[in-house]
Amino acid sequence: MFPWTHKSQVQLESELQDHIVAPAFPCVGAKAALARGNLITLACNSIDSAWDDLRVHDALLGFTSTYKDKPGLFRSFAAVFEGPDDLSEEAFERACGTGCNR
Repeated sequence: MFPWTHKSQVQLESELQDHIVAPAFPCVGAKAALARGNLITLACNSIDSAWDDLRVHDALLGFTSTYKDKPGLFRSFAAVFEGPDDLSEEAFERACGTGCNR
């Protein structure tokens, strides 16, 4: 439905992968998903905007459909946002309440 790629897809995906493979990152499920090529990453504009809501929804539908057709362990989907990158935890929760959790 939304075949275009965000201008920062490669950069944001690479940053996420670098973060996951770092020794200090504790989630072994994410590490396993990445190692198996089962980490789907969708780059988006701003977490405090509804701009990408339909793209995220569409991508999640595709992700779950793929899993339904071929179930398996260690699969993960990540929506990564260009910004803002200076949010406190409280501001992040507010942004999600007005941005990604409509």
